[in-house]
Order: sequence, then C-alpha cells, then structure tokens
Amino acid sequence: MIIIRTFIVALVIILGNLLFVAYAADMNPLSTERAETIGEGKLRFSVEGTVDALDDGTKLYHTPAISLILGIAENADLILNFGGLLYRTGHNFNDSLGPGDLTVGLKSTPIKGDWGSLGFLISTKLPNANDKDGLGTDVQDFHLVGLYSVLLESLRLNFNVGLHVIGDNTERRKYHYLFAYGAGFEYMVTERFSIIGDVSGTTGGDDDFETSTATLGFVAPLACGWEWGVTGSAGLTSESSNWSAGLHVSKTWNLDRFGSDKPSSSEKDAVKLNLYPFPLSTDEAGTIREGSLYAAMTLGVMSFDDDSIIYTAPSLDLRYGLGKGVDVEIEIPYTFLDDSKIYGDTDGLGEIRVGFKISPWQFHLGGDFRFGVLNEIKMPAINDRKGLGLKEMDYMALFLTSATFGRFVSHVNLGLSTEGNPEAESSQNDFFIVGSGAEFAFTDWGSIYGNVSGKIGYPDEMNSFRTEGGLRFLIKKSLILSVSGGSGFEEVDPDWIANFGLSIPFDF
Repeated sequence: MIIIRTFIVALVIILGNLLFVAYAADMNPLSTERAETIGEGKLRFSVEGTVDALDDGTKLYHTPAISLILGIAENADLILNFGGLLYRTGHNFNDSLGPGDLTVGLKSTPIKGDWGSLGFLISTKLPNANDKDGLGTDVQDFHLVGLYSVLLESLRLNFNVGLHVIGDNTERRKYHYLFAYGAGFEYMVTERFSIIGDVSGTTGGDDDFETSTATLGFVAPLACGWEWGVTGSAGLTSESSNWSAGLHVSKTWNLDRFGSDKPSSSEKDAVKLNLYPFPLSTDEAGTIREGSLYAAMTLGVMSFDDDSIIYTAPSLDLRYGLGKGVDVEIEIPYTFLDDSKIYGDTDGLGEIRVGFKISPWQFHLGGDFRFGVLNEIKMPAINDRKGLGLKEMDYMALFLTSATFGRFVSHVNLGLSTEGNPEAESSQNDFFIVGSGAEFAFTDWGSIYGNVSGKIGYPDEMNSFRTEGGLRFLIKKSLILSVSGGSGFEEVDPDWIANFGLSIPFDF
C-alpha cells in the first residue's frame, strides 16, 4: 500500500505541472454512469491502466483498457469498452496474459428537465477473455440499467438501478439475474479540478455475486484538451476486490455530423409501404422516425420433419425511434409446441430479443443507399425443458445495406453471431450471418417481397438456410397487413413456414 500511495502522489506532482485551464468534468471514470450523453457528432476516447487485488493474493492488471463513446444522436451514444491486455498473477497458478472482454452498448437520455436527466443503458459483454487462463468467463453477460443524473450548482449526482444477467461458467444453461446499483457524485472544486466518488455493486444471486465497491478519485485537465484522473477503490464485501487503483486519460473530439439532415429522394417520393420495416428476417438499414413507435403482431406456424409444429400466437415486435438514425427494438413471442416426440404439447414465453440499430449514413448514387449496424441480444428467458428454445444467451452484430430505386427496395445483411453452447460449460459457437431481401411496390397500397437468409459456422449441424416470400398491403392510412410463406433447407430448419402479420406506426 505504501508503494501505491507513493506512486499516486508522484503522478499528482508530475502531471499537475502540465495542467491547462479547461473544463475538467467531461470524463467520468467511475462505474456509476451519468444519464447524460456526450452529444451528436462527438467522439470520446479514454484509456486507463488499473490493478485489482483479491484476497487470495491474485492481482489482475489491465494494461491498458480502452473505451470509445460515439455520439450517434443528440440523445444517444454508442459505447465500446475493451478490457485491453490482461495480466494475471498469483501464488497458486502460472501467470496469464491475454485480451480482455469487449462490451458493446447503447446509452440514451430521452427524458430531460429542470429536475435532471433520465435515461437507460443497454449493453452486452462478449466472451473474448479466456476462462482457462482465469482472465474471463467465456460466457456473455447482458446489462439493462436505468440512469438518473441531476446537477446542483457544482455538484452532480448520478444514480443507476437495473438488471445484470450473468452467465455461469461452472454449469450448463444457467444464468444469474442480479440487481445492479450505483450512486456517485462529481464535485467541481474549481474549473480545473473535480473530486469524484461512488458506491456500486450487484446483489440477488449466489454469494459469489454479492459485490460492493467504494471508489474515490479526482479528475483534472491536461494540455490540448486532454483530461486525466486517478481512482482508488476498496471492496465492501468478501467477493469484491480487496483494493483497486487506476490511472485514466481521456479526450473528446468534435466530428462532422453523420449523414444528411436533408431527406433523400426516396424519402420524398417513395411509396409509403417501403418506408416501414421489412417484414422478414433480413433487416433494413433504415430506422423508424425519431419519436415514433412501431408495433407489429405476427401469427406464425413452422412445421418440422419430425411432424412437430411450432406456433407463435402472437409474436410482438416493438420499435421506438430514439433519434435521427437510432432506434431500439424488442421482440416478445408466445410459443406453442404441438406433437413433439420428446416434449409432447407445451407452450410458454419464447426467446426474447432486445437490440438497437444505428443508421446515420446515406448517399445518393443513382438510387438512395443507406448503411447501418444492428446489435441484437437473444435473452436466456425461456425454459429449454419445454422444447421452446435453448436457455442460452446469443449475440448478433449485422452490417446493413439498403438501396432504393423508386418502387424497388433491396437489403443486404452481413455479420457475425456468437451463440451460447447448451452442451458444454464456458463454450460459445460462432457463426457467419448472411441475408438478402427485396420488395417491389406494384401499387401505392400493395407490394411483393422475399428474402434468403442463413448462418454458417461451427458446429455444422447448427447451420441454417431459409427462403421466404409474401405480400403486404396498406389498409386505411397506417395499418399494414402482411402474409408470407417459406421453407428451410438444413436439418434444424422447418419444412415450411407461414406467417400472418398486422403492424401500425404511432407518431408522438
């Protein structure tokens, strides 16, 4: 501890000489998140070096960890956190060196007032770090956290409350549902210096996840717009680190605004049907309008070669436009399984999917082209004992391209998915995802559409390849009716598929 204190004091003396008059509150290196976003067209880069000490003599070094925050809308940020290079030392095992985990998330603040800012954070921790080296868990985690911040003169208060779904690397098909909390403060002593602190943790699962940590530190400016900070933490429970220390450096840049505020020619002249979400598994690059809600209800049937049939009655798809080129999506199906040779007849909640899409890039080159990225998580919410799905967490990242030429619209999806392996502990399966779809509006109120989609990877028996097609019609001004059918080609796919859907947009 004496060495650490001496190190921190030396950093204060050396770096203090570089202080440059600037606002020092842009960076927040605490675990408790602010509700506010950084603003559209801004990029914040942060790098930190930390050390965590456990009570068994183990030390874990992050050298360094990297964070990128991109303001994709005025009220929405895309967040990428990479654990960097991890180095683990201890008395009872060989030292380990390897990459840390990657976390992908979206933070949004749709509600603001004189009383403060209210928002949420959706994020997924991917299984990059190696469990065999003691650097990670080789399972995915999911976080859904509500955020509240209020500024009182020179004091900012931040509060976080939410759900953490944590994969268990010691048992197949098991997840821990934890209550997560955080309460922090940032006090601006002067324009050049702020004191920060928080208490954060999780509770509600096994004793292994009863964590609580108190952190205290400061943030100050460097030259040329850079900021730096030092933090020190103490564990408040036996499952937390004994102590942690970190050095943090950050800078924010103003970038050009994404895309164009001017409507494209397709948005001005397009058939109205083509402006709504594509009704099949291939996803369109565009998002729904800012401040609008899109609701779709689908009744579906899938028949398999073992004579079993799966009904979705219904599947509810909700999308909300957070900002220009940003929306959040959730799909909640209720599923019936009939005539299964293993499970018989059963029903229950299906596989819930939560995601967000960003689509800030558009160009006009003979037609209108739009590009986007879809981030989607399949929750481990269903009971695989009923045969309605697998109790695992899946993650999918897709790069989306859509092109509009008058009444004709085409979509191409390329990406990767990481799926939990229900047959092995601390194991994930990786797949390459591809999809191509198109729609042609033969009148102002009717269109024909189709797509081909699939996933290819390991193991081969999990590969999937399907084709579907159908018709949709605009009834009255905004009610959309769609019918479709299709077939699968791989062993895991259904022999045939039939869907009937109704959807309606709401503008606020």
